[in-house]
Amino acid sequence: MSEIKFGTCKFCGQCNWDLDCTNCNTVSEANNIATEACGCDEAKAYTARLKKYEATVAHIDNLFGVGAEEKGLISMSSNVLTYLHACAERIAYSDISAVTVQVARGCQARLSTNAKGQIKVERVETEKYQQQE
Repeated sequence: MSEIKFGTCKFCGQCNWDLDCTNCNTVSEANNIATEACGCDEAKAYTARLKKYEATVAHIDNLFGVGAEEKGLISMSSNVLTYLHACAERIAYSDISAVTVQVARGCQARLSTNAKGQIKVERVETEKYQQQE
């Protein structure tokens, strides 16, 4: 049983004693839960970015990872997925607004921020057929 009873917001330092820390193995995990539950402006912004990032990672995995195979597409390597996750994090933190990556022959990954501030994930497959004499 966990002995961790509370967590502290990373931004304002407010202690939260009402946490469900049954799955917390470290103080850091408890502090993350406390930060997500805190009402300070910095914690709210952090939580919004975190949720945006987590949703984007799910979309990436759906289009380029295991979910791609379910759609009849080729899934990408774990290195490609790791890179796309890192790009998604930078977009979630507004360091960049868009990125296009050539992930395989004829396949591009496009991550961008739309007008509503949402992160859009696209997989573009291009097949080109050509004949010459």
